[in-house]
Amino acid sequence: MRRRRDAQSAPQLRSTDSLTDPRVQFDNIRQRFSLAVTVFPASNSATPAMWVAASDSADACGTWRVYRLTFSGSPFPAGTFLDFPMLGQDTNALLISTRNLIATGNFQVFGLPKAAIYAGAAVSFSTFNVPSLTAPVTNAGQPMISSRFSFFLAAVPGTGYRLFRLTNSGGPGATLTLQATIHSPFNAPTREANQPGTSSTVDSSDGNILAPPYFDGTSIWFAHVFDLVGFPTVRYGAVNVSTNTVTTAVAFHSATSDDFNPSLAVGLNPSGTSVYLNWAFTDAPAGTPTSDVVDTLPAGQPIANLIGTGVVLRTGSTTSQTRFGDFSSVAVDPQVPGGTCAVTAQQYFNVGGTWNTRLARVGTCQPPVLVPDVRNDRLPEAGQVLAAASLTVGQVTDVLDPTCNNIGTVLSQNPNPGTAVQAGSAVRLSIGERPPPPFQCP
Repeated sequence: MRRRRDAQSAPQLRSTDSLTDPRVQFDNIRQRFSLAVTVFPASNSATPAMWVAASDSADACGTWRVYRLTFSGSPFPAGTFLDFPMLGQDTNALLISTRNLIATGNFQVFGLPKAAIYAGAAVSFSTFNVPSLTAPVTNAGQPMISSRFSFFLAAVPGTGYRLFRLTNSGGPGATLTLQATIHSPFNAPTREANQPGTSSTVDSSDGNILAPPYFDGTSIWFAHVFDLVGFPTVRYGAVNVSTNTVTTAVAFHSATSDDFNPSLAVGLNPSGTSVYLNWAFTDAPAGTPTSDVVDTLPAGQPIANLIGTGVVLRTGSTTSQTRFGDFSSVAVDPQVPGGTCAVTAQQYFNVGGTWNTRLARVGTCQPPVLVPDVRNDRLPEAGQVLAAASLTVGQVTDVLDPTCNNIGTVLSQNPNPGTAVQAGSAVRLSIGERPPPPFQCP
């Protein structure tokens, strides 16, 4: 199905629009936010619709280009609810997937060309049917890496994973191809998450990928829930797009915890790929209600089981609701180079069972600083200059200065001036020392 829609100058919502399931992301190349919000149909005869918008700058409170997309044709009968939209991106397109209600078993993926969306121009794109809920893949990196194709990935209980590639990123002549069905069987959770002190349980999902995966240039990283010997458990891993193979591992809080609602993000640096994994858990035998946890796979480390190694960010309470909030998110902080810092968001239940959101920054989140030039400074002066740059004086070594030009002052420093280092780092200094007799300085 092909759709075309023009931009609107301001988000003037229709009185019949009831919006739900908002998704937001940031383009670290063009410094813009984008979002997708689905429209709950007002009646069985309502035209399926979705709002998509992009900011004109990195200021989320500034002006936005706003689109109201409408859908028709056999995949989109009147009254269809474009449920659970997921939003991803690569350098060329905003990537979206939906699970269409009323049209039972109807799942759609499509791309919107950024060039048109960011310019406020008319948008023309194609939608494609897929057999199950399929997540759009976001390209990692600072700046975001480019790729020949856009990707979508589905976790399929009993089978493994379906990898799709989209050409032309939603532009004219776009095509969607099933690149591979990857054999790695797993079972969907056989029960919901137990809570302490109550028979009420929390939805642990159906084994689908519910948060956008990330592409690091070689592999697509993902996370979802599966059944592990009767426990809802987080499964995460990476699909190699060249070999169409997958490597997986598990993550859980304890031997008795139920773990669910995962998301992840990927940071890229010269040492390799860093993975930030965020999820929720309950532990009824230990008396622990819905809680948030985050764990990290350090750069360059092989995929490994993460068992009891995560940091618990927040312990909540029990609830009589069956839903867990349907929200989990991780994003690499674009202001910190090297992908060393991530921001997580996770919903948990507060006292009384209300939903609350926990935000946290994880990793090395201070931006690097440049080492100042303290050569020719005396030691007290060098210490003051380094302290002003959020650095410290490291090992101080006396070195003979045959030139006699740096006696009592800094002859050399390590790291060198202009080097980017983390705040708080120590700078080693060499202080010029007068040569012993019979050498005489001029």
